Amino acid sequence: MKKTKGFTIIELLTVIMIIALLMSIMVPGIKKAKQVAMSLKQKAQLREIGRGLELWFYDNDMDYPDSNFSVTASLYTTGAHKLAEALMGRDGHGFDPKSTWDAAADETDPAIYGSTQLYHDRESVYLDYNKIGHFQIAQIYPVGGTGVVYPGDYDETPAATSNSQAGVLTDVFKSKKITMPISGESVKIGSPILYFKANNTDIYDPSTPDQSIFNYIDNMAILALGHNLDGVVNPHPFAAVPDGVDDFYASLVNPTARINSISDPEPYNKDTFILMSAGSDGLYGTSDDVINISK
Repeated sequence: MKKTKGFTIIELLTVIMIIALLMSIMVPGIKKAKQVAMSLKQKAQLREIGRGLELWFYDNDMDYPDSNFSVTASLYTTGAHKLAEALMGRDGHGFDPKSTWDAAADETDPAIYGSTQLYHDRESVYLDYNKIGHFQIAQIYPVGGTGVVYPGDYDETPAATSNSQAGVLTDVFKSKKITMPISGESVKIGSPILYFKANNTDIYDPSTPDQSIFNYIDNMAILALGHNLDGVVNPHPFAAVPDGVDDFYASLVNPTARINSISDPEPYNKDTFILMSAGSDGLYGTSDDVINISK
């Protein structure tokens, strides 16, 4: 009777080891390829936002939207808020020229975003909701985790807050699931897109952010929140004291350009704006950040 020859234990172990070796080689490669693809997708999103800002520029006296932070009742309206307001309007129906760019100040004024003014004298909506996330800060961060940043009108629960609508644009690295108000739909969201308008009458001086071409303080309140989408707070490297500010400005330096002399560095986009995504790790100030600059 002929015996059927099978695999020996050694042969099986050899096959398993080969498979394990191949997996150890392939999995990091697949992960890296996915990260590269997502980074490219994020760059495309920033280009889309940039095109919206250019349209805004030509529709508004050849100037980009303000990004300076505003504060009323201890609540900060940041550069990220103002980017979303300019391109979509706080309520998604377009920018209201009556706005003071300060959400906390405007929320008590019925002439601004009041029910009778909902569609009055609005500018264009410059972005497609289907391509760009637009969410309230209180939806992005856990209840009680919004600090001094203006939270908007709904939280992640989604329960209504005592505030008005004032959203931010979010990136493509969607790591948190929330429930949308009214529809009850579950969606995944990313981190805020930070916006810094160039103050091209200023110098480039990281030691005095409010007098520099780009003002770190415009989005400092968001940086102070840390990466806190899941209830576990991880500090942003750009928020570190005292190195975070220096690292922020260093990330924007164009090494091939100087303003006045060899000792005066010049930032990228010194005449326009900076858009910044925290990248796949959700942390502003790490190597996977996606910024609208060409290095």
